[in-house]
Amino acid sequence: MSIRSVVILTLFLSFFTHKTFSLDMVEASFLINDKSGYAVENATIKIGDLTLKTSKDGVAKIILFPAVYDLTIEKSNFFTISSQVDISSTKNQFQFEMETKLVPISLKTLDSTSNQPISTNISIENKTSNQNSLFSSDSSGSAIIALEKGNNYKISINDKMYKPNSIDLDISKLSSSDISIKLDRNEYPVKFKTNINSGLYSIKGVTSGKIFSGSFSNNLILLNLPFDTYSIIISGDNYKTFEKSFDLISPLEDNLNLEANFNSFKISLSSSDKQSIQFLSEVPQNIQNIKNPLIVFYKNKVPIYTFKNLNSVYNINYGTYDISVSGDFIENSNFESIKIDSDSVQNIVLTSKESYSTINGVVKTSDLLIGGVQVIFSDENNNTYTAVSNIDGNYSIKLPPRSYTVSILKEGYKLNSSFQTKTDRYLPSGSYLLNIPLDEILSIITGKITTLSGAPIPKAKIIVKVDKLEQSYYSEDDGSYKISLNAGLVFIKIEKPGLKSKGTVKMINKFSTLSGLDFKLEEILSSIEGNIRDSSFPLNNVQIQLLDENKKLVTSVISRQDGSFKFESLPSYKKYSIVVENINYFKYCSKDIDLSASPVANYGIILTKNSVPFILEVRSSNNLPAQNIDVYINGNSYKTDINGFAEALIKIDNDVNIIEISIPQVSYKEIVELKKNQNTTYKKSVIINLAQ
Repeated sequence: MSIRSVVILTLFLSFFTHKTFSLDMVEASFLINDKSGYAVENATIKIGDLTLKTSKDGVAKIILFPAVYDLTIEKSNFFTISSQVDISSTKNQFQFEMETKLVPISLKTLDSTSNQPISTNISIENKTSNQNSLFSSDSSGSAIIALEKGNNYKISINDKMYKPNSIDLDISKLSSSDISIKLDRNEYPVKFKTNINSGLYSIKGVTSGKIFSGSFSNNLILLNLPFDTYSIIISGDNYKTFEKSFDLISPLEDNLNLEANFNSFKISLSSSDKQSIQFLSEVPQNIQNIKNPLIVFYKNKVPIYTFKNLNSVYNINYGTYDISVSGDFIENSNFESIKIDSDSVQNIVLTSKESYSTINGVVKTSDLLIGGVQVIFSDENNNTYTAVSNIDGNYSIKLPPRSYTVSILKEGYKLNSSFQTKTDRYLPSGSYLLNIPLDEILSIITGKITTLSGAPIPKAKIIVKVDKLEQSYYSEDDGSYKISLNAGLVFIKIEKPGLKSKGTVKMINKFSTLSGLDFKLEEILSSIEGNIRDSSFPLNNVQIQLLDENKKLVTSVISRQDGSFKFESLPSYKKYSIVVENINYFKYCSKDIDLSASPVANYGIILTKNSVPFILEVRSSNNLPAQNIDVYINGNSYKTDINGFAEALIKIDNDVNIIEISIPQVSYKEIVELKKNQNTTYKKSVIINLAQ
């Protein structure tokens, strides 16, 4: 994570821990102890991209949406904890125990000759995990180190004054936690190469206080020295005295270069609104060297050096000079009493006066003033000049009178397409207004929302909070989503009725894309139960179908003896409908049933019969039952019984129905109209003359 990201994260954590969230967010508290019950300070708790640190009391707090979160708890020398917490308004305090990995070892380092303690560095190699650690023994030669349980180690000492020594440790077989290591001393040859042929040297041991001195030739200093920290002084004609410290812990060979009483310089001649001279470590890229320059160095009005080529490097003796400059389009200028010595930086920039144009303006988006924007002006020779807008978006720059191409540099922003990047030619001493319109480059998050089994969840609500702005989005039919948003610390919550909410926190960089941020939501299961009947009685052994919101069959059940039925283990984030098709009843289709509000839905079904009993009574003219008479009802043939009755079952619909009655024996025909929604037995009496 970049420093800038850490700063942003810290600012956002500070903002949110002051409880400026929306009302549905809660404060979650985490307490981390070790196995002995002591608080674990500075443990790292990670929730998504959010990182928390525990206080000295082992506590960390954060305000989050109520949801299920995955977290890890880490601390050096402790076993990592990976867990999941379900945060709600009633359950927001969580406690974890961390187990230490370490066993304390007391180590002592001694000089083998004097048996005196040695303060030195100790390297410990964990041979099990291939990790290395570095410790130091104190002035008493002691060091307390903590080693991991069940691991094998190699303890090594490579001290500049002693021969290397090492021991192997198997922590599981260690009989004592007190270990001593004795070291033997070293002595080494020394070889120095110098850039001067001959001179004098003096070498002093810092610890021993011994001095080794003499002269050298052929650019070499050769001798043997006991281990120590030393300082060496070298002197020679026409060179400055050289001094250096070195540690002798092994055979030493080094190059020592003495500084001469002259130096090499590169000279640049530029123009500005005022005359100046600068000694710089690097020549600025926007320095515009003057054509046909002439630079003269004087001593006591006598010319010493004359330079006409600004691309060359010149050797100049140390001293004090007067300098004159001239060239095309600048005023002739003089610089007096300029001191050049070993401290002078090797790029000399001479600047003379020239008229400039002044450019002012404001950098902003459609609604915000933007500070910290680099406004870059480039001329046709690729010379560039840069101004930076202040906190109010204002900038100002002085430019040579030319035409320029304008560009900007600010993370997360680009020039508005309407802005004309090519300027007209600016006039000397002119003042111009040039406002810079910007567009912000948004970041993108994409992913998919599914159930734990991988089924896509359409129209899941995605709540996103960045800074003070909270917005809602919804997943597509295949569960996918794509969000464009401002960069920063982003709090995300996924919810849909009938599913357990899920949340996370992510740090989104400017104009970046975070792909594959998927969420799996746990289903809340519900049931639908009820009774099925007609207008008179409960109906048993009737098939009842359950359809999903796309009218596809989910399952079906058969009603029990008492007409009851039940659909179980239904994901409650979906909508359902009930369909009943039975030969004796009109087709039944329910409205959509929403299970998100209640785990159990009670539903009653009343079927309407699609037929009605019809009784035709046929009597003679003397009012006696006419038996064994052929009659036709809606084209179907029947015979009257001994009581003169003929019974038929008439199919009906919800509109007007008719019954056609025919008795061929007496040439009788009649059409009877049933009432709308007729559902009871319909009777009709007919008197016929059998004497015909």
